[in-house]
Amino acid sequence: MYQSFAITAKGLEDDNVRSRTLSEILLETNLISPDKLKSANSKRVLSGESLLESILTDKMVSFPDLSYILDKHYGIPTCDLNETTPEKNALILLDYSFCMRYKVIPIRISGFRLVAAMRDPINNRVHDDIFAKTGCRIEAYFAPEDMILSSIHQYYGKDRIEKLSETLVQESSHNMPVQVLPDVTDAPAVALTDSLLDAAAAYQASDIHIEVLENYVRVRFRVDGHLRVFKQLDPALLPNIIARLKVMSNLDVSQKRLPQDGHFYKTLGSANVDFRLSTIPTYFGEKAAIRLIYKDKAWMPKEALGFEEQDLEQISALFNNPYGAVLLTGPTGCGKSTTLSSFLSSLNDDKRNIVTIEDPVEHVIPGITQINVNPKAGLTFANALRSILRQDPDILMVGEIRDEETAQLAIQAAITGHLLLSTLHTYDAASTITRLADMNVPGYLTAAALRGIISQRLVRRICESCKTQKHISKEHAKLLDLPENTVVSEGVGCPRCGNTGYKGRVAVYEYLIIDDELSALIDSKSGLADIRLYLAKKQFVSILETSIKKVIQGVTTTNEVISNVIFS
Repeated sequence: MYQSFAITAKGLEDDNVRSRTLSEILLETNLISPDKLKSANSKRVLSGESLLESILTDKMVSFPDLSYILDKHYGIPTCDLNETTPEKNALILLDYSFCMRYKVIPIRISGFRLVAAMRDPINNRVHDDIFAKTGCRIEAYFAPEDMILSSIHQYYGKDRIEKLSETLVQESSHNMPVQVLPDVTDAPAVALTDSLLDAAAAYQASDIHIEVLENYVRVRFRVDGHLRVFKQLDPALLPNIIARLKVMSNLDVSQKRLPQDGHFYKTLGSANVDFRLSTIPTYFGEKAAIRLIYKDKAWMPKEALGFEEQDLEQISALFNNPYGAVLLTGPTGCGKSTTLSSFLSSLNDDKRNIVTIEDPVEHVIPGITQINVNPKAGLTFANALRSILRQDPDILMVGEIRDEETAQLAIQAAITGHLLLSTLHTYDAASTITRLADMNVPGYLTAAALRGIISQRLVRRICESCKTQKHISKEHAKLLDLPENTVVSEGVGCPRCGNTGYKGRVAVYEYLIIDDELSALIDSKSGLADIRLYLAKKQFVSILETSIKKVIQGVTTTNEVISNVIFS
């Protein structure tokens, strides 16, 4: 759409166009119909929004097209806040409330000119209010609202939480009642808890841990697979935070002696996040653990998973088998579900009946029938699998093979005309074969069903903003069997990566395609040693070898490979 618009909008290069209004440009380029424009104008009159805000709120025009218009017509470029680190001397010029009100984030200051990313960079009222507050003229950039909100929570969140904590402690010390009703958005307990959730989403955390120790409440975020301490709070705040979370999850606020599970949804800009809450009583009080599932990032294209091009071609061929079993293995949290969801999405069309059984359903894929197991109600993986086989499926995805019954049913389904996808917890691809034998799946069935096995781990990517190079240490060179003069990369830490040196994660993997010779070994119940000997003769590329390749390419560090692959 962006390219086609660029052709129709060639007239924007004319000098006369510079004087036209946003409404005229949108109509001339056929990006919006007169009826929709009239609706947007009517809405902005009632709401007090600008025209651009109304269009963005109702998604009447795509972000790339608006970016093009703002650049060509107003000379306002688009800013990618994921690649930008605001400077401290710019951040102090504005506060949390102001930034949230106008959806703006300051980036840097030069003299009396403030560079800022804004949701509505052509709104003169915003420019005037920033000038009145800072004395600076604005050099405006256009940025998506969710990126702006994420940056606000990331860079202003801690200070806001500190102020809210102080207010709440003061109220508690005066025995003032604290409201935790979901519709009381300005109550300190509500604002504090919401700020913690927003900050976690801004850091793209996968989990939040709120736990009371002897003298303080520790709040930690799991980011890129590692826990970080985000904040330490007064212990008096814990009951209010836990109560707020329970109210949001429709749990029993008065029950503090038994574990409880629930979930709730929250929106950060245009991003929808599913928060799954688990509370448990501990010695000093209740602990809350919250899993964050980002609905807009539930799955990614298979090309973005981190597989090398030639490997991706062979792995994709496994998923294009008309029947048989393809298994993914690795420890908890290694991205197995994400990988399966990505390949399932690539297979999803109207010609196939695809059914999944999951615990829980994390990645919602339009067009696919997804079932959430419920052991309390008697709906287990095995029971659901039996029923699904009567639903005429072409492709079955079983979230995890945990027990003997599920394993046997899954393998039987794979040899009766279905493509069966599932996961197992094993150390590597070869161990999966012996693991199925341990589950009493006959060797001849495994040999007939298996098409391929993929084993993977997740390692952290080096932050591109603070990447540097050095010579590998002697210890690491020995562990990874590399020359001592090998040059490797590492991140020294910067504000963009939270001073960790890492930003994001990438999969390292090995894959095993079942051929006739290996199938015969499986059928004859050969042990793991015989299977490994066969793979060595076939020059099988192990997960360690692909990990070392990522180190040489400067994608990850030797520390990540050693801790997540060698000693995992």
